[in-house]
Amino acid sequence: MKDKINAIMNRRLKKKKILLIGLILVAVAICGYKCMNIYLFYQASGRYLVFESATSATTVLTGYTKEGLPDTVEVPRKVPLGIFSRTVTEIGDEAFSECRDMKSIKLPESIITIQYGAFSGCESLTDIVIPPSVRTIGSAAFSDCKSLKNIEMPNKITSISISQFSGCTGLESFTVPSKVSIIKARAFSGCTGLKSVEMHDDITKIESFAFENCTALDNVVLPLGILKIESNTFEGCSSLESVEIPMGVTSIGFMAFGGCTSLASVDIPFNVVNINESAFSGCSSLKSFSVDPDNTKYSSEKGVLYNKDKTEIIRVPESFDGTFVIPSSVETIGELAFEKCRNLTNIVIPASVKEIKGEAFVECSGLKKIVIPSSVSKVGYYAFKGCKNLDVLIENRNDSIKTVLYDRIQEDNENIRVFVSK
Repeated sequence: MKDKINAIMNRRLKKKKILLIGLILVAVAICGYKCMNIYLFYQASGRYLVFESATSATTVLTGYTKEGLPDTVEVPRKVPLGIFSRTVTEIGDEAFSECRDMKSIKLPESIITIQYGAFSGCESLTDIVIPPSVRTIGSAAFSDCKSLKNIEMPNKITSISISQFSGCTGLESFTVPSKVSIIKARAFSGCTGLKSVEMHDDITKIESFAFENCTALDNVVLPLGILKIESNTFEGCSSLESVEIPMGVTSIGFMAFGGCTSLASVDIPFNVVNINESAFSGCSSLKSFSVDPDNTKYSSEKGVLYNKDKTEIIRVPESFDGTFVIPSSVETIGELAFEKCRNLTNIVIPASVKEIKGEAFVECSGLKKIVIPSSVSKVGYYAFKGCKNLDVLIENRNDSIKTVLYDRIQEDNENIRVFVSK
């Protein structure tokens, strides 16, 4: 009798336990685990991925356990939890960061978001399939994936994020998805193997340093939708031979094409009203500027860039060789106007010139003598910096002006000799 009573009690207790567990699971499902962090472990090729609950139905892949990962990984679409399952919708911040041995990863079509640095530093990663479901990819998501040669982006993406592919030295080509309207700062910085980028005309902005040091990039057709070429956008693109500047562009920023040592010529369209003095600094092969005749701010003559009425020299191509005779219309030699014209051997400054701005002749190492006419009353800082063994003759007859010019030139330039006419 006693055994029978015990058996009945055990059955009742078991039913209560099952009921209690069921109530807990239902309660958890209803509250969506918002009251606690639930960590789930999913076996992948003998190793483990780590997930963290996001809602009652979804989960975020946050990383992997200390045992590491195999070289090929497939992320599951769903993760089981008892009688329930969670849909994987997100790859979390730095989830696979510095996973140096992983060569290939396949993501399920349930993924919507890839967060900051998710695959940064995956040096061996050569193959990744990004499903069409992905709408957002965070900053530096694939930075320093040095073995990644090609990658197809889903069409739902609306921007290329900050440093998204920076340091991907193996990346050879890239097609910007059709819905992308902005390429953010340093998106492709340091992609030294990148040879071509296909951009569509609905792109309205390319931010600073976007293609900095893409040393294999040899030709760029910029989107018609952009209005400004930001600072340092193509700095250090040493193979860039040509660039088509769209008609809508109004401004070319600081060092936008700095160090583009293969760039031979530049066509300035009619809408450009602001060109930074350093926009083309270090373009040692540059032979000519050509300005649209309808441009209201700039003009060109014999390949040299001037302001509209040719009263100021803006920029002389760095490859200029020999003697340069400044036109008699010029009143001002602009800042950095002759910068790094190392093959400039002689210059004739007419009596119309009144001012030589700062760094106007910086690093003109081939220039040996220059005569500053009496019309010049102002010389900017470091006007002749880096001009080795240069003799400067000041012809101004006004003693006070001569003294000012002498002191200014002498104090800023240690390697030149300054003479004053009697």
